[in-house]
Amino acid sequence: TEAIEILKGLGQGDLASPARAKLILGVMQRAVDKLCDGYKFSGEKRRVPTLIYCDDGCLLANDVHALQMAFDCVWVLAKVLGLRLQIKGKRKTAWSATYWENGKEVDVSGYEMRLPNGELVPQLVGDETYTYLGTELSTGWNNGKSQDRLRQKAVRKCRQIIGLIGRIPCLTHEQMAKAISLGLGGIIGYYGRSTVI
Repeated sequence: TEAIEILKGLGQGDLASPARAKLILGVMQRAVDKLCDGYKFSGEKRRVPTLIYCDDGCLLANDVHALQMAFDCVWVLAKVLGLRLQIKGKRKTAWSATYWENGKEVDVSGYEMRLPNGELVPQLVGDETYTYLGTELSTGWNNGKSQDRLRQKAVRKCRQIIGLIGRIPCLTHEQMAKAISLGLGGIIGYYGRSTVI
C-alpha cells in the first residue's frame, strides 16, 4: 500500500488517548520502581517508590538523593517516551522533605532539586500545601495532624449528605439506608484516595 501521511497524533480528547497514556505511565512507573529505592514504611519489608492513580503521581524516597534520582529517572523516561515533563509551579510539581531534630520535624534546607535539563523543581516548606488526587495535603508528618483538615472536611461532607437524604420525605427506610450508604461510600472513596481517614 501507499504511505499514509499522519496529520494528527493522539491529543487530549481522542478516543485512544487514555489507553496510550495508561500504557506510557505504566512503563514509567515500572521503570522508576526498578531503578529507584523508594520509601521504606515502618513495619513493611518492601519499599514504595511511586504512587500513581490515573495521571496523578507521587515519588517517594527516604532521602533527597534518592528523590533526585527518581526525578531524573522520570525526566529521562519522559524524553524517551516522547513526553514533555512540565513544571507548572508548586501546585502541580514540587518536592518536600523533612527530618527530625530534637523531637521536632524540620524542613530540609540548602538543597535544590533540579531536572537533568537544569530546570528547578520548587520546594514546599512550612505550611505550604500541595494537591494529590484532588486533595490538598500539607507537607511532612506534622505530629500526626497533617491530614486533620481533610478528615474534618470528609466528616463534614458525610454529615451534610446524611442531613440532605434525611430531609427527603418520600423515602422508605430501606431506600434511605441505601442512599446514605452510597453517599458516604462516595465521599469516603473520593477523599480516601489520598488520605488516611
